[in-house]
Amino acid sequence: MISSANRSPPPPVLGLLHQPRRTGALDGTFIPVTPPKEEKQRYRTRKGGIATNVLGVYSPNIQFIYVLPGWEGFAHDDHVLCDAISRPTGLKVPQGI
Repeated sequence: MISSANRSPPPPVLGLLHQPRRTGALDGTFIPVTPPKEEKQRYRTRKGGIATNVLGVYSPNIQFIYVLPGWEGFAHDDHVLCDAISRPTGLKVPQGI
């Protein structure tokens, strides 16, 4: 048997998920893409890469419950989140959170 004194702490993200009253997490990530030449500038990130910005939301048991792909690389996270919330079948935020 391994005592708790010998265990290493959980990674920061996993530790946050398993704290009381946590409902999951959301974050954006960049996925490299090769758009047509005429659209390339729209997908340029602030660091100069060419990518699409994808919003992912997952539940406390670490299952994806919402994914919104397709935003241009330069899009700010708050614009992507507002788009996700404003869509008729988009991201629904539970009351009280």
